[in-house]
Amino acid sequence: MISWIIDVGAYDGTYGKILKKVLSDEQCRILYIEPDPEAFERIVLDEGDLKLNLAVASYDGTIPFYFYQPGTHSVLQTNAESIRGYVDGFSGKQALAADWVPRRVSRVPCRRLDSVISEYGIQHVRFLKVDAQGYDLEVIKSLGDSIDRVDEVVCEVQVTPREIYKNASKKEDVIDYLHSVGFLFLKQEFQTFGQEINMYFKKKSIMRGFAKEPLVSVLTPSYNNANFIKKCIESVLAQDYPHVEMIVQDGGSTDGTVEILKRYSGRIDWRSEKDHGQSDGLNRALQRCRGDIIGVLNADDEYLPHAARWAVDNFAIHPEVGVIYGQQHNVDAKGNILWSGEGPDPYDFEKVFCCEAVIPAQAAFVRRTVFETAGFYVDVTRKTCPDYEMWVRIGLKASMRYVPGFVAKYRIHPGSEGQNDKWVEEFVRSKRAVIERICNDLSVPVKIRSLRRRAHAGVLAWSALHFMLPIKYGKNQRARRQLMKSFIIRPTSSLFFDLFLASLFPTIDLSEKKVMINRAREKGRELDERFFGGVIYRFLYRPAKGLLTRMFVRDS
Repeated sequence: MISWIIDVGAYDGTYGKILKKVLSDEQCRILYIEPDPEAFERIVLDEGDLKLNLAVASYDGTIPFYFYQPGTHSVLQTNAESIRGYVDGFSGKQALAADWVPRRVSRVPCRRLDSVISEYGIQHVRFLKVDAQGYDLEVIKSLGDSIDRVDEVVCEVQVTPREIYKNASKKEDVIDYLHSVGFLFLKQEFQTFGQEINMYFKKKSIMRGFAKEPLVSVLTPSYNNANFIKKCIESVLAQDYPHVEMIVQDGGSTDGTVEILKRYSGRIDWRSEKDHGQSDGLNRALQRCRGDIIGVLNADDEYLPHAARWAVDNFAIHPEVGVIYGQQHNVDAKGNILWSGEGPDPYDFEKVFCCEAVIPAQAAFVRRTVFETAGFYVDVTRKTCPDYEMWVRIGLKASMRYVPGFVAKYRIHPGSEGQNDKWVEEFVRSKRAVIERICNDLSVPVKIRSLRRRAHAGVLAWSALHFMLPIKYGKNQRARRQLMKSFIIRPTSSLFFDLFLASLFPTIDLSEKKVMINRAREKGRELDERFFGGVIYRFLYRPAKGLLTRMFVRDS
């Protein structure tokens, strides 16, 4: 069956072609509908596409059509009194009423959309885009029962206090109607200086597992974060997903944080009161949230504008998973990208438990139902690193999935816990306590409990990277000591190599070790094949690797 993109109010066809490129894997055809004869002539068709020089209305026949500025026309008349408070989308200046007087009025052919798609035998509309200058809802309604053939809709409404077009579609009316015919409102984009909004809808059946738009709760524990909390809050308020709540639990800040929070009263849910640290603050926020999907964003971190929608879309694609996590940019105090990171790909519970891989908390989202199954709380006995205990507890009950895509910025600055060597030691103590708790719990599978040595060694090796990174500490002696402790607990060839590198090259960044090894291996094999026919790899490298593996046991 052929899939179609229908572009109503196509103008010169640019938007339709963009949609076709985005959906290139689905090989869609485009039906352009444009009533302006001059714009219609500029639409260039690809093979299989169609274009119609008419307007869409609630009936078949003709309809008065008002031509205003070039590129702006509608079946609706403008409201002259409202023009005074409107910013012209072309010039960026206050609009002049004279510019919005119709230059001409013509009667143009009009059709209902259901009659059009019936005539052309269109059975599946992959994407319906409507830009009818205030008449969008009537265009959508003209589909009648044929709206069942549509997967996604994007339309435009005005959000200025007064109507620019008389009897224009209202946001609430569009939402109510599309809800009534089985669509969910999943994205919004403001344009024209915040005076108009593009609204995106998807058919409910596509969003598997969601009978309504899921609410995304963003939980932010805070204490003395005046330098960064505004950026954090603004990043949440700027989400293009329209159903987000932000809950800030402040621990009684004294640096001006509370004054900043007061400015956002009514837009976020915040409290400032003494608590018992980060874990307690996060738990208090968790108990107040109402969301179906939950994310944690520290007060010095930020979301990218699409983060919440990314979570909703990927939970719909993967209804079997309880946690979705993606990629993050690690940035400095000014927001400059230092490097980028991601969690384990693919997800591996053993690696997470053994601290050989880390779930990026600010780039992860959890289904509420899964959280409730695993225990709807944050472990307040953890002074720090509550996310590790949370990922382990949830991971024992539900599956997680890595999905490529950058969704957050993790800020590295002198005032953060991760930049304080005393706190790194506390991280280690906290994680090792969790490991002992899990390994002593007889309800936990034996396979997991048998990882005790590997997990303790993994925590120490993980902490070594914190001390080794020059951008953090450059305390290489402490890093070597942590690596040695790890090696003593569980001697492996990998740790032996880490110790060798750390001793031979005191300033090396071990986080780049894997990249270095892979590049060297690829280059070595390339040269071996070119000059020796692969003899070195087959008869020297592989046997030596097997010998080292037997020398340094890789048991748990």
